[in-house]
This record gives sequence, structure tokens and C-alpha cells, in this order.
Amino acid sequence: MKKALASSLFILALSVIVPAQSHRQQRENLRGLIGIMVSVEAQNYNGAYENIVKSWAEDGLRRAGIKVYRQPYEHVGQLTISISTKQGTDGAWIYNVSLSVCEFAQLDRYGKSDTDSAVITWETGYYGYGSDSHVDRRIAETEHNLLNQFIDDYRHVN
Repeated sequence: MKKALASSLFILALSVIVPAQSHRQQRENLRGLIGIMVSVEAQNYNGAYENIVKSWAEDGLRRAGIKVYRQPYEHVGQLTISISTKQGTDGAWIYNVSLSVCEFAQLDRYGKSDTDSAVITWETGYYGYGSDSHVDRRIAETEHNLLNQFIDDYRHVN
């Protein structure tokens, strides 16, 4: 009982993480990007799964009319899809799916510096909890929903 309560409180605490920027600010940060490069980081999965998710995301972006790049290029953001899972002692899974767009930018306080910093300009994510038989389906649904959120925001300003 105590473990179940602790797990529930942990999930609740994770679900109230507030982004550093408002949704409007994050959406506006996508303005002017000419395309996206996709990368996938999947904890506790093999490389084949990462390739499947990357291919699926790139196809979805192309279908939405967003140009997909394979190499870094000026005015191209890097969309990173991160997936992590952890199985509890009760057999249920806690999972996190997050999407973030990273760009290189020069910070004003450095003046005319030749050094660019990697900056997250857009991000969203979701923590979930599910049984062993449903967790893969829930993760896939979450990936789909978050990618659609990114596509909507991108298309809104470009």
C-alpha cells in the first residue's frame, strides 16, 4: 500500500512540472525555421526501436509539409524525441515521452562571440503509468499526440 501511494505521489509530482516559457512563446520560437532534423533517444530500448520512431516521425513531418533534413543546416531546428521507461516492483510501468527543439544561438551577453550555444526553444512532454500489456500502445499514442502538437505549433507560425 505504501509503495503504491509513493508511486502515485511521484507520478503526480512529475505531472505538474511547468515549462520555463509559455506555450505562446514556445510556438513563436518556431517562426522562421525552414525545417527540422530528427533524433531519438530511447532509454531501455535497442537501436532498432529508435530507428523506427525516427522514421515514423520524419514521415509524419513530411506529410505535414515540414521539410526534414538529415544534416545540420542554418535555420533548421533539431527535434529530439526522448523516451524512457522504468518498471515498478508491482510490474506496472512508468514512462516519459518528451519532445524538444534545440537550436544554436548566440547569447546577447557575450556580444559578438563566435561561440554558439545549444538552446531548447520548444518542448513538451508527458509522464504516464500503465500495465505491461498496454504500455507500448500508450507510449506510441503519446508519441503521436506530442508530434501532432509540435506540427500544429510549427504550422501555426510558418
